[in-house]
Amino acid sequence: MKTVWVLVANRSDAKIYKIGGHADLILIKDFENPDARLKTKAFRNDAQGRLFNHFASYRHSAGNSHRENDDLLDQFVRKVSAHINESSHAGLFSHIVLVAEPKVLGGFRQEIGKHVQKNILAEIVYNRSALAETTDLYNLVKDRVPETAVL
Repeated sequence: MKTVWVLVANRSDAKIYKIGGHADLILIKDFENPDARLKTKAFRNDAQGRLFNHFASYRHSAGNSHRENDDLLDQFVRKVSAHINESSHAGLFSHIVLVAEPKVLGGFRQEIGKHVQKNILAEIVYNRSALAETTDLYNLVKDRVPETAVL
């Protein structure tokens, strides 16, 4: 019998569900990334430098303010991906469905191992916060997964 996992993720959290009988999703693991909710200023040590343009007589900030957020997201995606890769090697699931916002989904595509990538049933670009209940999530997955998969 196939064991299908559903990974549902955004920047601040990720949940792994196992598809059970009777349209049930059973929560397997919950990952939180509380730093994703912090404003950039909250985890910066120093303020950015300022540059002065001598020709146009204006100032602007130096550096990239989004880099810290991207680094935190990359660390979070690597942590979740490592768990998925280890679980696949242990035989805990045979197939997986990925449901995530675009940037997070792109991160998982890079970090998930090839042995897992070949067992992805579907990739669904979706903002998890819009899914009110697990039954909504189950119906979304059921509608997008090939009929040959056992759900």
